[in-house]
Amino acid sequence: MEEVRPVRALLKALARQPWKGSADHPLLASLKHLNALYDEGEHALPVGTDLSLGRVWRKSLQDEDREKAFTAAEVGALLNLRRALRNGSVWIDHSLSFRSRETLFIPPARWQITRRAHYRRLHLPQDPAAFLEPLIERAKAGVLAVSKTAAEGILRVDDELHLTPLEPVADDPKVTKLRAALDRRVGEAQLPELILAVDAEVRFSWIMLG
Repeated sequence: MEEVRPVRALLKALARQPWKGSADHPLLASLKHLNALYDEGEHALPVGTDLSLGRVWRKSLQDEDREKAFTAAEVGALLNLRRALRNGSVWIDHSLSFRSRETLFIPPARWQITRRAHYRRLHLPQDPAAFLEPLIERAKAGVLAVSKTAAEGILRVDDELHLTPLEPVADDPKVTKLRAALDRRVGEAQLPELILAVDAEVRFSWIMLG
């Protein structure tokens, strides 16, 4: 709020844009009110002005210093505009990024005509129950598995799920012997050098490259 000049310059330009929003969105009225004050050259917020910017700004908007309250209104409007653009409740028709949610969906009349093709393309049944039944069965199986492991003491449930630590698998003597033999054969080498040496013997890069 103390560095309001760049905010004011940005908000003056934004307030004049042809914003649209969901029914009775309070931000649009706030931007219109601020735009009128800019046109009048006012930098003080009239007493009793309700900009509906949220509870977090209420105290600042009621400050006895009306210029400070005007600054709070500007910063609050800009932050509210950013949030509204992100959640899709405010938009500009010609924007490629911030548009009405309805423009992102298939129109209802067209959906009624083409929905069967979309269901087929996604391999989905048109009956929601047919789609949900296998998911419900899998969920039941998962819940029963959790219940069983909890009863057996393998799983402990409080605020989180806790599995008992797995016991380490004993080293296979054959693997240990092979690892030691490889270490003696290869010695100290960087991985890229080792890959090149293997490729020189088996030509795997030739196979990969056709």
